[in-house]
Amino acid sequence: MTRVEKHDDPLGTYLRAVMGADPTKDNDSSDWPAAANYREQTKNHDSGPSVTIFDLSLIASDVLENVTALLGRILFDFAVRSDPRARHPLLLVLEEAHRFIPARHDSNGGGSRSTAVFERIAKEGRKFGISLLLASQRPSELSETVVAQCGTVIAHRLTHESDQALLRHATALSSRALLDQLPGLAQQHALVTGVSTGVPVAVRIRDVVDAPKSNDPDFIASWTDEERIAELPQHIDRVVVDWQGHA
Repeated sequence: MTRVEKHDDPLGTYLRAVMGADPTKDNDSSDWPAAANYREQTKNHDSGPSVTIFDLSLIASDVLENVTALLGRILFDFAVRSDPRARHPLLLVLEEAHRFIPARHDSNGGGSRSTAVFERIAKEGRKFGISLLLASQRPSELSETVVAQCGTVIAHRLTHESDQALLRHATALSSRALLDQLPGLAQQHALVTGVSTGVPVAVRIRDVVDAPKSNDPDFIASWTDEERIAELPQHIDRVVVDWQGHA
């Protein structure tokens, strides 16, 4: 992010890359720094709508606020400036959304730059063709302004009272009694309420074909595995080399 070579039309190539259009403009002599990587990664792509993933997991938390605020602002400004309006709609999906849109805690109602940007998108974005999908295990840590703008809520098991209370405030009065079931929901089960369903419904989420490796590690087995313990110094060296960006 801080070591990008100079090239023509940086904003245009960036927006093209984000929205699934060819940043090189099908020009073999393009000076876009990532042209070779782009061609390699997209040679087997099909036509149609695209998905762009921003992996921000390794960005330090004190920098993350500025990065996400800038991303959100650029995409919102693009949507506002588009004419005709909403011709190319965008859906921003925020995994672990409480990291990007934290609740405002100070007495003056101030918050992070990122919170301010995504609150504006939540309140004004739909008419410009830009919407939000938020995923979080701690909805009580999310900005209440953003949660209140959610048209549809898919709620899995929640045991913390503050999380349940926030969802009740953001849900239609007729659906609030259903949320009392949240602490006892089984894995992969959820309650869906809002504009996407005529009435609140209970659903089971389908199995994932290539499920993520999200199981908790076996600490005792790791600590008692002599072969794994002996391999620790080499593991540290590999992580440090990757961390510092050395080849």
